[in-house]
Amino acid sequence: MDIESIITRALEWQRKHTGGDYELNGKTGKFIRLEKDKPINFLPAIEDPTRDLCTFPMHNYVKLSDGSFKSFICRKVINEPCPLCKAGLKASRRFFCNVILMEEDDPAKPQVDKNGLEILWIWSFGRTLKQSLDASAALDKGRYDQWVQTLSKTGEGLNTQYSLVRNNKDFHLDKKDLEAAKKVYATPWDYLIENVTPSAYADFIESQKEEAESAEADSAEEKA
Repeated sequence: MDIESIITRALEWQRKHTGGDYELNGKTGKFIRLEKDKPINFLPAIEDPTRDLCTFPMHNYVKLSDGSFKSFICRKVINEPCPLCKAGLKASRRFFCNVILMEEDDPAKPQVDKNGLEILWIWSFGRTLKQSLDASAALDKGRYDQWVQTLSKTGEGLNTQYSLVRNNKDFHLDKKDLEAAKKVYATPWDYLIENVTPSAYADFIESQKEEAESAEADSAEEKA
């Protein structure tokens, strides 16, 4: 199964179980889902990189016994034993930050909710896009939140490629507006808090148990 198929099935699982959005730490969690050949414009809501630009080890697209796929934060990030590491699954580094999507017809106008509050989305990305984001920030004396970015996706399967470039629009988010938005919309830290509790790994542990029982039953049949 190629990467695109795995991601598609993972997103189907998310929609089935969450209705599109997550409840994270009592807030609304919204995650960017980029469509092929449909770029989006956003402003990185990174005021303080040491706090707002996060790095978590992830076990991505783990196949469960029911055929679905799910991603897990490696529990070693909080110095606790990780059941996925124990099962021999490797974690890879992912970066997370909040972004504010811009209106499709106006890259300088942020999307807001019914209360006029900028909507915060969580963006998860890899090392290559992190380098592009850092390069853009370097042009603004290390500030990530000074310029609108355009994120795009091309290709399919193993040929999928992502690119991030500076748009020609700048936008400066008011600090008070950002803090107000964080009280309603989840940050990467809310995502972490919600997903490193022991119960967050229940699906994987139950899946491992079912697979072990199935293997034991198959072995018993062969011996009979």
